Amino acid sequence: MTNTSILQKIKRGGDDLPPRVLLSGTIGIGKSTFAANAPQPLFVCSEDGLTGLEHIERIVPQTYHEILALIDALIASETVEYQTLVFDTTDWLEQMIQAYVCFRDDKVRVVENITEWGEKRQEKVPDIESYGFAKGYIAVEQEARLLFSKLDILRHKHKMLIILLSHVSVKTVTKPNQDPFDGYVLRGNGKFTSVITEWADAVLFALMESHTFEDKKKRTERTVLGERTLHTAANATWEAKNRLGLPETLPLDFDAFWRAVEMNKPAVLRAHYLALRETAVYDTDKQRAAALAEKAESLNPLQLKTRIEKLLARQPAEGKSNSTASTPSTSSSGTAAQSNQE
Repeated sequence: MTNTSILQKIKRGGDDLPPRVLLSGTIGIGKSTFAANAPQPLFVCSEDGLTGLEHIERIVPQTYHEILALIDALIASETVEYQTLVFDTTDWLEQMIQAYVCFRDDKVRVVENITEWGEKRQEKVPDIESYGFAKGYIAVEQEARLLFSKLDILRHKHKMLIILLSHVSVKTVTKPNQDPFDGYVLRGNGKFTSVITEWADAVLFALMESHTFEDKKKRTERTVLGERTLHTAANATWEAKNRLGLPETLPLDFDAFWRAVEMNKPAVLRAHYLALRETAVYDTDKQRAAALAEKAESLNPLQLKTRIEKLLARQPAEGKSNSTASTPSTSSSGTAAQSNQE
């Protein structure tokens, strides 16, 4: 390969692929329902998953080998009927990978069980701690990276949306230069959860909002539960990440989430920016010429949002209401979330 031919491979921007989404939240918040409303979903889940969602197609692998076989079969297919692959949940997936690497590496222990007929039976079970010095968790991390590489191949070939659902636990969190505090953390070993948060384009946290107010008559405080909300920006209490330019909060509803994803795609923002700058009212001809000369393809999403906000203020009075109604999310919360990108 010559130096010239390698330069011909340079391109602008990334491929237009569905995002990789990690959604965490407490039990019963509505994570599975959120994913079930994604287009043509196939759930990969444990036996007791999807209660109340019997109409959704699912597969219940008994081993990690079966999970790998499923992904390989989807990759090998010329076409697939599913548009979304959902793993419910990541802590269950981690247990499957742990069992796989332990039996592969002969890291097991023998336990004695009593059958339903009262007979004693010895059985080999995975023993992740027998590796010593956290080496077992490193082996799981390495296997998880291989799994997510396969999922990326599937995503590129069939344009599939990948959604990971995760439970959370409340644990004491210690950070440098801060006092310990309680926060929500993904359930599972830290090495595994680091892999999935690193891999995902959006790490979302679902929360039932609550409001506390003072009841003056009873001289007590009352807490009222509110809406179920999707948070896209991290804070001291939960972990989140946003590479998609989403607002900081959204309703816990897949359709609302997907509208925000679509409206904040660079191509959509760029088209909106180009349309607005043609109809904007400028102070001088020189100012108009400078605006029209700017190369829109060189602007990143945050720059496009900033210019859209300024151009909206320059729209003719009769056109402002129509332009505002169709504007992608450019609120202060959206801008803050954009700055949270990696």
